[in-house]
Amino acid sequence: MRKIFLPLLLLSALAGCRTTEANYRAAYEKAKAHRDSWNGIDGTVYDEIRRQSRPSTIQIDGHEIPAMKATVKLVDSADGEHPAGRYVVVAQFKQLFNARSMCKRLRESGYEDATLLVTAEPLYYVAAASSASDSELAATYQRLKYSSPMTFSEPYPLILIPAK
Repeated sequence: MRKIFLPLLLLSALAGCRTTEANYRAAYEKAKAHRDSWNGIDGTVYDEIRRQSRPSTIQIDGHEIPAMKATVKLVDSADGEHPAGRYVVVAQFKQLFNARSMCKRLRESGYEDATLLVTAEPLYYVAAASSASDSELAATYQRLKYSSPMTFSEPYPLILIPAK
């Protein structure tokens, strides 16, 4: 009796405490819903910065072009000059070194007006060109989108409109 009881006790302990795929799925969905409902930065300046940096679209010369608004300054200006006009932005970086490297490659590829912009966070944007003319912006955007010397990650290129 004792020889049978001990293996049965071990077998029931191993089989009785198993979780199922449905239990894992339910726990995962609950954790995901909690994460999505709370972003930890409600009511702060960063929430507004991130809200503004989500791309939308604008219509220029019959083309729908992704665009975003952001409060930016020129990186290399001595007095932190705020830029005028709009920019065709091709990338965003957290490291100034990486942004400078891409800006240099753009200049070598024929975009002599390539410049760097920075936000308060700081995020560095690499702008291939700037213009006050919508048709020039659309032409530059189309050229970068379809025949660029380098590849860009989504959602770039896009039009950056400096916020006042």
